[in-house]
Amino acid sequence: MKTYLLSVFVFLVLNTAPAWAHFEIGRYIGYTTEGAVCAFEIRGVSFKNNVKHPLNEQVFISIDFLNLGKIIFSHLAQVDLVKKTVRPKQEVLSSVVPNSDGAMAIEMEMNEFGPMRMVMIKDYYNTPEKNVKIVCEDLVKM
Repeated sequence: MKTYLLSVFVFLVLNTAPAWAHFEIGRYIGYTTEGAVCAFEIRGVSFKNNVKHPLNEQVFISIDFLNLGKIIFSHLAQVDLVKKTVRPKQEVLSSVVPNSDGAMAIEMEMNEFGPMRMVMIKDYYNTPEKNVKIVCEDLVKM
């Protein structure tokens, strides 16, 4: 009986671990490191080809504080050639938008309670002195 209960416990822990980092559809408000109010809205979720796998997850987010419309976020793949694994970057959704000057990357960090922080980096690859980083943290779901 103890072996059975231990097996059930291990099964539940291993199969629910990916669900620890999560988010809810809705609006989130926080503060930048400079003290300004920042907000974004998680608008929806879908899966490429209707295959429910973390690497197929697409999360649609509108980011007010960056004046961005709906952006698609996803889990970046972590490829380990030694272990022969392909896993999602846990607890982080990312979006990368290349442009003629460089690229913008936005990451939303999550824990078991939901989004904790959103970080945007704009990289001007020809003029790195213009690079910008904006952090939105202390997030609360409204």
